[in-house]
Amino acid sequence: MKRNPSTHRVVVTDFIRRHLVLITILIVGGALWSLVFTQATIDFLQGGARPFRASWVGIGDFNLFGLTIHYDFEGWSDYDYYYLSWSENFLNGIMPYTDEFNSIVIDSTTFETPYFLPPLFVYLCAAGTYLSSSPFGVGFLITAFGFLTAIPVYGSAAALSNNSRVGHIAAVTYLFNPVVLYYSAYQWLNPAPFVFFMMLSFNLLITQHRTSGVLTIA
Repeated sequence: MKRNPSTHRVVVTDFIRRHLVLITILIVGGALWSLVFTQATIDFLQGGARPFRASWVGIGDFNLFGLTIHYDFEGWSDYDYYYLSWSENFLNGIMPYTDEFNSIVIDSTTFETPYFLPPLFVYLCAAGTYLSSSPFGVGFLITAFGFLTAIPVYGSAAALSNNSRVGHIAAVTYLFNPVVLYYSAYQWLNPAPFVFFMMLSFNLLITQHRTSGVLTIA
């Protein structure tokens, strides 16, 4: 039996009404994550040459009262050096976990790029590169996984506390956390997809979706 269109509208309206706070949090958070991602793309292109480009390498200096202060914080070039190299090798038909896959030649120089992650990540890298001609496709997917993690974070917190407000606070704490933004939306590092599936699996398990939860983490 087909549903009346008005019934669909009622269902959608009711869903929006019940989750209006979460939707608002996701919209505001999405705007912030988009700004950080956009800034990262700008900084990435100015951050060196392949395969050492990075949004921020963490090294620099500044002048303080006539003294030059050098600093070396936690910056990463994993995205360009490893992720894009793995993607290029995979799309060229080279299989992971082989000696050939663990290196790449750029401008007549061989760089060692050993693959040390589960197969899922190289598929994600290849998908990002395939979908976009720019070097940011993989970064976009990593950022998307990082952002979407807010949903199972909300669901888990709300389920454990039996209080949607606690879920809202958890989602805000996650989405606006500068450390999360730095690693996922700015540096595009690999933990984001794994954290997403871990949190999704946890959320499914605590809400009695045991089979789905086990399959998700597997």
